[in-house]
Amino acid sequence: MVKLFYFPGACSLASQIGLEEAGLGYDLEFVDLAADRTAYRKINPTGKVPALLVGEELVTENVAILTWAARQAPAKRLLPEETMAQVRAYSFLAWCSNTAHIARRQYRAPVRFTPDRSAHEALQAAGKEAFWNALRQIDERIGDKPWIGGADYSVCDCYAIVFYDWAVRDGHDVGKLPAYSRVVGEMTKRPAVRRALETHKSPLL
Repeated sequence: MVKLFYFPGACSLASQIGLEEAGLGYDLEFVDLAADRTAYRKINPTGKVPALLVGEELVTENVAILTWAARQAPAKRLLPEETMAQVRAYSFLAWCSNTAHIARRQYRAPVRFTPDRSAHEALQAAGKEAFWNALRQIDERIGDKPWIGGADYSVCDCYAIVFYDWAVRDGHDVGKLPAYSRVVGEMTKRPAVRRALETHKSPLL
């Protein structure tokens, strides 16, 4: 049994795309992040999404779930085989998790950084700017390459589309991100991506 715990519009979109691209069968379970999560914490003590239940083994964090999905379907080449290319992929995935993602969290949920409401406006402004800078870095990283990692589509693209989705939801001018927009445009043509975007009610569709 494989079950993905998700919330529409959350970063669990990345993991779902990875599972879809790998062609893996899985069940979806909605977790209401705005409600009491006591029952869910019995499964996942962090109370966060995504979480993947593989039999009795719980896997959390997009980096780990995307890695697991890619390794279940090696023929799909969702992770590079060459060592340094794989290292670069993990470097990007880690940056997504600990930099781009956190910047947007600071903008959208400053209370998670401090309960001091007097500091929230400044935190949000700084987070919004940091998130936009992260989007620009992704755009520059792509440049004229077909995909984020280079010639091949990979789990890097599966994670990066989350931030573009958020940028559209937040009203950022994504027209200023030509390379990023091109890659996302290609991704939205992929049936696996579209299935996940539909689950998350994405504005990219």
